[in-house]
Amino acid sequence: PPISKIYLMRNLQACIACLHAYCIAAREECQEINVKKITKMSYLKGVPMSRKITIIGAGSVGSTIAYSLSQEELASQIVMIDINKDKAEGEVMDIEQGTCFREPISIIAGDYPDAKDSDIVIITSGIARKPGQTRIDLAQTNVNILKSITPQIVKEAPNALYVIVSNPVDIMTYVFTKISGLPERQIIGSG
Repeated sequence: PPISKIYLMRNLQACIACLHAYCIAAREECQEINVKKITKMSYLKGVPMSRKITIIGAGSVGSTIAYSLSQEELASQIVMIDINKDKAEGEVMDIEQGTCFREPISIIAGDYPDAKDSDIVIITSGIARKPGQTRIDLAQTNVNILKSITPQIVKEAPNALYVIVSNPVDIMTYVFTKISGLPERQIIGSG
């Protein structure tokens, strides 16, 4: 069945709340060490920021998160990566049309090297649950997808905060933690 708008909005609200908390904590940390080097300007409550966010998966959830981030001024650069490059490019073109009323933002459809040095990576990729499909069957399919994604993205953005949104989120977060080799403090499961 199609993803309900209520489910999508709850998922998105949880993800945005996590990003807000991370950005506020990062802003306070930058103030403490008096960071002055800022390459692109974006503002979160009046504090200049430059933040690169990569979203892996340009489906309903990934593209909705990208659009919402483009309106929130949390990022100066958004990179969308999807196995279907045409889909990612189409989503980027749609999002760009809606960003004309905010500070400059770069939104691109790219590949893993374009995610280099991302501050935040949001993983939404996976297959939606089909009618009659068990949660375990879905988990195995999506774990296989995650196993192919993880080494590529961790290589490019080893210091990023990772937000796992793919379902089933508890299993996907656990698997990502185990195969990425990243510290648990860099990984959030939200779904």
